[in-house]
Amino acid sequence: MLHKNSTPQDRQTFTDVRLTQGGLQRLYVLHRRYVDRMPRGLRLVLRNCNLRGLDLRQMDFSDSEMVGCDFSYANLRQARFQNAVLLGSVFDDADLSAANFERADLRGVHFTHANLTQTRFNNADLREGTIMEMREDAGISGGGSTFRGANLTGATMARSRLKNADFTSAVLHDTDLSGADLRSATFRGAEIKGALLTGAHLMDCDFQGARMTQSEGMGGDPMSMQSQPLKRLTAQQLRDCLAKHQAWAESNGSEAAPAPLRGVDLSGHDLRGANLSLAELQYTILVEADLSGATLAAAKFEGANLARATLTGADIRGADFQGANVRGANFQRCRLGVLPGTELRTRFDRGRVPRP
Repeated sequence: MLHKNSTPQDRQTFTDVRLTQGGLQRLYVLHRRYVDRMPRGLRLVLRNCNLRGLDLRQMDFSDSEMVGCDFSYANLRQARFQNAVLLGSVFDDADLSAANFERADLRGVHFTHANLTQTRFNNADLREGTIMEMREDAGISGGGSTFRGANLTGATMARSRLKNADFTSAVLHDTDLSGADLRSATFRGAEIKGALLTGAHLMDCDFQGARMTQSEGMGGDPMSMQSQPLKRLTAQQLRDCLAKHQAWAESNGSEAAPAPLRGVDLSGHDLRGANLSLAELQYTILVEADLSGATLAAAKFEGANLARATLTGADIRGADFQGANVRGANFQRCRLGVLPGTELRTRFDRGRVPRP
């Protein structure tokens, strides 16, 4: 928003520009003069501009307007965007630790795999939003804000509007979401520990495959969430289940039955050498599980949480890990690729293929 008594002539507007570090610095000086109400200051207005990989550390872009801009891989540590309009912008893989977005318009913004440690979003608007007449290649959609795979440790999002936001595979350790509007938000495969959710609106939230521990404010109406606490198997139950699944797999389905492990909590379990080929492990929690040397050929891990799991030497040919949380998982010496005799290939989310 404009300062009181300012006019459209106080703006510096740029559209479809690839900014250089030097150019950004010059624009920042003028914007700072505007923020500080100094002579010859100009409010920064960017539309569809490219700022990928630039260094914005500790810069103050409060009250700026940066619509549909690309900040991917940029360094924005301790940057300030209070009251800024950032509708439809992209911060994928950016470092936003300790940045300040209080009261900012962040509708439709993407923070996929961003570092948001200690970032402040108090009273920010993160609802779904669409930019009209946006270029087709800008990648902006009308969905809610996206935090897929983002690290939100210690972030403050109190009273933020996050309806339909996507927190799939995100880390929310000690995150403050008190009083936030999280209706229809997705937390599939997320790690939620010590989060503050007191007074948050959780109607129709999806927590499939999420691991939630020591969080406050989760005691509301259980019907308001689309998933309940996951089933936890004892060691003996798991051994029996694995034995039946191995007999089923080795008999090509003529004996026993496949393991009913979809959506089960197997975090920390010892699954070394297990035969889980063709297993349906969608939304299963496998946090810190040991799958070393396991046979996981053609297994389905959609939405599963494999954070810090060990898969050293496992056979994952033809397995599908799309949508799974594999943050910190160990895939050393795994067998990847096409499963012989089929057209199935090991699949991960784009740009997230681990190094075997």
